[in-house]
Amino acid sequence: MSISLYRCSLFLVLALSLTQILGCHTRPVRHLVSDVSLIQKGETSRQELLTLLGEPDSRSQVADNQEEWIYHEQSPARLQSLPYADRFFKSPGAQRIVVLVQGEQVLDCRYEYQSRQDASWRNDFEWQQSGE
Repeated sequence: MSISLYRCSLFLVLALSLTQILGCHTRPVRHLVSDVSLIQKGETSRQELLTLLGEPDSRSQVADNQEEWIYHEQSPARLQSLPYADRFFKSPGAQRIVVLVQGEQVLDCRYEYQSRQDASWRNDFEWQQSGE
């Protein structure tokens, strides 16, 4: 009986370790909060930006000769990296860098973070009903 329990425990530990190892390196990790400090407004060129951060997640034309580049990253929950666990653990927030590129230079750059709790006020209807 104890050998069977030992084998089941060992199998369970090995299976969990293997899923953790396989789930860790599915895509490169970006640290946007520190990456934004590498960008100097008016000094960093378009090519340097591509070298530092890679291709943006989205681009849009905002004016003549001006583009907005957005680098977006969901902040993963602690156990979200496990395979199939993303269904059960919600991301605590999202971060992004918004870069305004004019010609060959970075014109402006800002970092934004939005927590999942930032929108919790939508579920609070008491203040709307008290005015009636």
